[in-house]
Amino acid sequence: MTFPRPGAREPALLDAFVTLADTLTDDYDVIDLLDRLIETCTQLLAADTAGIMLADGRGALWVMAYTTEAIRCLELLQIQAQEGPCLDCVHTGQAVSASDLTQSLDRWPQFAPGPSRKAAARCTQSRCGCARRSSAG
Repeated sequence: MTFPRPGAREPALLDAFVTLADTLTDDYDVIDLLDRLIETCTQLLAADTAGIMLADGRGALWVMAYTTEAIRCLELLQIQAQEGPCLDCVHTGQAVSASDLTQSLDRWPQFAPGPSRKAAARCTQSRCGCARRSSAG
């Protein structure tokens, strides 16, 4: 799948949902599903890289899928530091955008030191979205 041209986005999105829904059988593998989801998201959104973090029942975050090792490192560093754009998104439930991580690291002083600077240099932009499980039902 390639990034859809204007006007073709809706059919491409519907096709992606059908493809992802087809994987939800009795014996589906959640890691395969997340890998497909992240690949589909990067294509539909024309993103270079992406990562998925999920919270367990206790609220601990885990890196579940990623497109590059640099993204995996960046996600793990945020979890370790307990701050960063994706953690802000998780805590507030609001989308967070950092147009230049190398200039935004002062927002997250625990996230800034050491290897995260190198990872941030390779991943200069961050846009994090968050989906929360409904407490109803």
